[in-house]
Amino acid sequence: MEGQISKTENLNHRSIMDLIMEDLNKIDKKYLELNYGFSKAECTSALSDSIVNTCEKLGLRIVREEKFKLPESIRTNKRKYGCNVDFYIINPNGRDIIIELDSSLNKWSYQKLEYFSEDYNAVWIVWKRGRGNLNYSNFFEKSRNKESDFNNENVSFFKHIVDLSKKP
Repeated sequence: MEGQISKTENLNHRSIMDLIMEDLNKIDKKYLELNYGFSKAECTSALSDSIVNTCEKLGLRIVREEKFKLPESIRTNKRKYGCNVDFYIINPNGRDIIIELDSSLNKWSYQKLEYFSEDYNAVWIVWKRGRGNLNYSNFFEKSRNKESDFNNENVSFFKHIVDLSKKP
């Protein structure tokens, strides 16, 4: 435990997320080609592994698919008692972090994060595959105006594009 504290003593929620996103940005076409593949599932695996590797490199404890109880107010027939969050990070310097990683604007993921944001740093990473110089203004082109449905200031929202263009 001492090693974890010394490695992470200067890291807060924001700096942890900056390092996670920095490592996600290193995933490119060549990396996917050598290690995973290009399907949505393979890209999700690459991004998930990157998040875990970054946390392990920082000495942070991370759990995938952590189970949480749900309040009755957001339970559904499908989710009667609990749910999983994609990543649960133990933050020795503040509130723990929960992350949902999605390739679409999944309203259910967002509802979970909104609820859990009272007790945790809630983070939503939404990603897409792309080619060339994409910019984030085009990110939600197919789902216009949906971004405005997700505006709770207690949920950190990161957009990420996996660049599948050829690198020079």
